[in-house]
Amino acid sequence: TMDALRTAADKRLVAARELLEAVLDAGELLEMDRRLVTLFKDGLADASFLTILNMNAVAARERATDEASEQRARVMEHLYTRAQEEWEKRCDNQANAVLHRLTRTEQPAIRRNILEYYLAPQTEILVPNADPVPLDPPRPPRLSSRDFATAVATAVAKLRQLDADADLIRTSVEECRIVAKEARLVVMERLTPEDLR
Repeated sequence: TMDALRTAADKRLVAARELLEAVLDAGELLEMDRRLVTLFKDGLADASFLTILNMNAVAARERATDEASEQRARVMEHLYTRAQEEWEKRCDNQANAVLHRLTRTEQPAIRRNILEYYLAPQTEILVPNADPVPLDPPRPPRLSSRDFATAVATAVAKLRQLDADADLIRTSVEECRIVAKEARLVVMERLTPEDLR
């Protein structure tokens, strides 16, 4: 029941906190990075780990009042960004990984580039000297618009089921909505009706 779910979630958060402490104990940034990547390679880091890391990064940012605390905040932010990148690389569902990357990208122009990379047909490839070579016929998109739409719908449904801060949930749903609208524009501009079949 609900108590059993809370107990299980608490255990995962405690385990994640211990993993983060093991990363931070390295003391030196490159070694922290190495330990962080190893956690993901070994399958030990999960959503609970990302949550704990994010909470610590936010807390460090809020407490930054002098050079030492600002340095700690930068280290925590770096580790959180690296953890997200590693999670995205190892995510078993490419659409979920792309959605995650898009929702943490603030600049619309960069989101547009990411959406075009994944959702638009590949009309050219770059050779080592960086010259584009046209593809005829174009290759299909790296990610189907249907799979991406399913990932967005699933993420929103999961967010609405969370027992968490209502403002945080609304903000996260709004981020998904913005990304979905931007994806729709890319699909409408770059895909033909035949591509959508």
